Amino acid sequence: MVKTLLKLPGFELREKILRIDLAKVPPAHFVDIDKMPREVDWTNIHNEQVVSYRTLVVTYMDNDNFIVELLNNPRVLAQPGIMSLIAQRSRSMQVLTIIANRRDLYSGFANKEVPVNLLQNPSRVPLSSLRKFIHVRFIDKATLARFAGKGNQMREEVRREIQRYLSSLN
Repeated sequence: MVKTLLKLPGFELREKILRIDLAKVPPAHFVDIDKMPREVDWTNIHNEQVVSYRTLVVTYMDNDNFIVELLNNPRVLAQPGIMSLIAQRSRSMQVLTIIANRRDLYSGFANKEVPVNLLQNPSRVPLSSLRKFIHVRFIDKATLARFAGKGNQMREEVRREIQRYLSSLN
C-alpha cells in the first residue's frame, strides 16, 4: 500500500517516515464536487485521479487564461453551478465581461444565479454589460428592491441603475 501512495504527488518516504506535502496532493482525493470532505479509500487511491471542474475553477481562479479557456469548453458549460461560481468569485474584468456578454454563459436553468452574482460582484465590470440583467426577466422584483436598498455590498452605480429601473416600473 505504501508503494501505491509513493506514486502519487506529495507523498514521500524518508527514514521510514511517510511525509505528505498537502500543497502537492490533488484535492480531488479528499474533497468531492460540493467541497465536502469525502472518505478516502487508501487501498484504491491510485484509481481515483478524477478532478472535478469545480476544483479546477477554485484552484485556478486567479489564472485568467485558464478560466477563459474553460469558458470555451462545452463540457464545463454543461456543469451546473460552474458559471455561477466564476461570476461570484472572479475578480477579473475580462472573465466577467465575457460571461456578461455571452448568452450561453448566463442563461438557462443551470446558470440562473449568474446575473445576480454579476450584479453583486465588486469588480468594475462595465455598467453597459450589466444593464441587461437589471430586469425582472433575470432577477425577481423583490430581489431587485433589496439590491436597491443601502444595506448591501453593491457598487453604487449598479444600485442607482436598479433604483432607476424600479422607479420606471411604477
